Amino acid sequence: MQPVASLAIVQAWQEAANSQNIDRLLELSDPNIEVVGPRGSGFGYQLLRDWIARAGLTLETLR
Repeated sequence: MQPVASLAIVQAWQEAANSQNIDRLLELSDPNIEVVGPRGSGFGYQLLRDWIARAGLTLETLR
């Protein structure tokens, strides 16, 4: 994958997460996505849905 294409995917994922656009987020994520947090980790779309719904996060690219 080209670096530019990879960056575009990361930016799209970040935008989807920030806007809580779950459908778009799932399109951009692997079905076995791993979500890692202070209480451990887990895999899958349902965990991603649950995490986004309760996380209240805003992602920002620093570079």
